[in-house]
Amino acid sequence: MAETATSTKIPPLVVSEEGAGAPPPDAPVAPATGGDNIWDKVIKGFIYALALCLPLLFTGWTFEPLEFSKQMLLYVLVSGATITWLLKLLVERRVRFVKTPLDLPIGIFLLIYFLASVFSVDRTASFLGSYGIFSGSFFEILFLAILYYIVVNNFTDLQSLKKLFGIFNFSVFLALLYIVLQFFGLYIIPLEFAKTNGFNSIGGILIVLLTVNFVYAWVGLLVGVVLHLVFQMGYAKNFSMRRIVAPLGILVAVIAFLLTQLVFGEAPFRSLLDFNLPQEVRLDYQTSLPVITGAVGQRPILGFGPSTFSYAFSKNKSTEFNLTEFWNVRFERGPSLAAENLVGSGTLGFLAFETLLAMFLIYAWLFLLRRRNDPSWDVGLGSLAGFSVLWFAHWFFFFSGVIYFSLWLMLAVFMAATRIAGVERLKVTSFSFASSPRQTVSVVTVVSISLVAFIVFLFFATAVYASDIFYRNALRAAQNPDTYGQAGENFERTIRLNRFRPDYYLSYGEFLFLRINEELAKKEPNLGLIQSWLRSSIEVSSFAVDLSPASWSSWERLATLYTYARPLVAGVDEKIIESLRNAVQNDSNNPTLHTELGQAYRLAATRLDPSILAGRFGTASG
Repeated sequence: MAETATSTKIPPLVVSEEGAGAPPPDAPVAPATGGDNIWDKVIKGFIYALALCLPLLFTGWTFEPLEFSKQMLLYVLVSGATITWLLKLLVERRVRFVKTPLDLPIGIFLLIYFLASVFSVDRTASFLGSYGIFSGSFFEILFLAILYYIVVNNFTDLQSLKKLFGIFNFSVFLALLYIVLQFFGLYIIPLEFAKTNGFNSIGGILIVLLTVNFVYAWVGLLVGVVLHLVFQMGYAKNFSMRRIVAPLGILVAVIAFLLTQLVFGEAPFRSLLDFNLPQEVRLDYQTSLPVITGAVGQRPILGFGPSTFSYAFSKNKSTEFNLTEFWNVRFERGPSLAAENLVGSGTLGFLAFETLLAMFLIYAWLFLLRRRNDPSWDVGLGSLAGFSVLWFAHWFFFFSGVIYFSLWLMLAVFMAATRIAGVERLKVTSFSFASSPRQTVSVVTVVSISLVAFIVFLFFATAVYASDIFYRNALRAAQNPDTYGQAGENFERTIRLNRFRPDYYLSYGEFLFLRINEELAKKEPNLGLIQSWLRSSIEVSSFAVDLSPASWSSWERLATLYTYARPLVAGVDEKIIESLRNAVQNDSNNPTLHTELGQAYRLAATRLDPSILAGRFGTASG
């Protein structure tokens, strides 16, 4: 669709809308014309870089080498593209925005996800991601939604869409190639963590599909391939065998693997060429059913908060789980993205997300049926096929950051294709200070606030990433007494840069006790220094449970620190017992915590404080 043209002498405020909101029958569509200006090239450059680097990126700088770096890359590149887009708006004095049928469901889903994060049992995990996992946080979903609108509004020709698709597929191919090389014992990346059998830079469904051989993963891939073949053979304007050779080959391979697993089980594939494939422990629906029903019963509207499945698991797992060999495993991911949404964002968030996906599937299906003659038909079919695989997968697998990105990218590419086809409405608003100062001031104010918000967030994201680099360095330095001083400096920098991670405070508190033990081992220990470290350790560790009061592990680690302090501080038994009570309250079916609490009472028995009895039994003994 050609965009609304504007002359150099524009009226004070011009608003133009073209197109329709639903896929119309076949109609001749003029191809997009004209080259990109420098603004468009920069915006697309950011998105191309994101599509290329996100599936491949991992670093050895941070404690967690995969998801955290990918998340920061998403924030930085999407922010860069958005800032460029806003600057382009100011320079050209024209607002262009594509209206799509998904605007309302996306807005509702983001609002519910935000409210679920605000009222979460662990706001830090909900907004920033659970530490060590990171994906599924509010900010990640927000930036993926922003990515959607950047692609829909700025990729205005088929060539750029195909290029984006090609770059992303090439990046995924390289990640797959690395996994295949791993099977043959070839490790081209000289990092220790990259040499493990289960390492891959995409994660989630990919490792399940290629190494664990989980049957639902192959079925999901089968869904996408069959959908692609059905549309190509039944609805394509010009049928060509060349277009279905590769999908047919994939179809045959998938069916072969699927039948092999159904008939013979996992053994033949796992022993193929003596590959040493990893065994992955995943939470199934049967085990997680008490967790899901318990969470929905306790907080049915907005759930426990995004990225808080571990809390729901600890709170609601059945006692029968303790009889299994995994009784001491605390699962931080649900059996699927759908289950995590239900637990994390409640029935409202679950229904909002599923409605969004269902509306897209219906809309995409109608578009492909009605617009068979459109040049963008093939791009739309490819994105729908990819989306269908992910839609099926989200009922059976949890999503990593790359899989989340893939889902939103498929949405964006398809809707951008409908914009090129002239289906979606393009709203163009031009403004001028001379002719319409009031409207112009409003637009400039909104844009300026948005620019400031993105720049501030970039600084925040940079500080968060740098803090984890210092955290990793601190942990490494803490392993050697000769570098304790450097470790302490790195821990302090970590906390200054990011005050929202309980793990940082608890690790720092535990490190301070290492220093205390080192000082006590000297012939003439510095008692003043020991008292200072002891006070600091308790203070920073207590702040950790203030940040995450629903985390049983934080309370247990705090109790352990109080236990370390027991020979040095009088009257600490009450603090140990109080911390373990809070841990038990948040994981009542954990036998280890009950055992630790019983041991704490036993140790305190010889000098029992009446206040302890009062807290335990309701009345104090005389």
